[in-house]
Amino acid sequence: MPTPRSILTIRLSKHLNPPIASILARDWCRAPQIAAYFDNIGCDVEYHNFQQRLVDIRKMLNARDWAGVLVGWCLRVILDRAEMFEQVVAVCHEELAGKETRVMVSTGPDNLVETTLRGFPVEGRRGERSGELEEHTGCR
Repeated sequence: MPTPRSILTIRLSKHLNPPIASILARDWCRAPQIAAYFDNIGCDVEYHNFQQRLVDIRKMLNARDWAGVLVGWCLRVILDRAEMFEQVVAVCHEELAGKETRVMVSTGPDNLVETTLRGFPVEGRRGERSGELEEHTGCR
């Protein structure tokens, strides 16, 4: 098996839902055969102290070589968060310039696995659209 690809998932906000780490664990639990291909790290963005979170995102982007950065649906789809989304994407663009990191955006609140697989297909694995993701009782 190849070295897992590092994926940074940036989303808003842990005061609306559980922290992203628990959401990533739940979502990837449905795809145990695929999960080993990725090292998923979460980054919660908050309304409060947003400018400091941008500084933190810059640091995270420079802390390792990321294969991908996934910007979550809650930052992208709600109109009053458009400026936050634009600033996060701008920081990603600035910090990742010249690197081969893929920036991805999710199309829904519960499709982090599908979004990752759109950006990084795993040979022989189809993903959520074809029904490959499973419901595991231990995934809650």
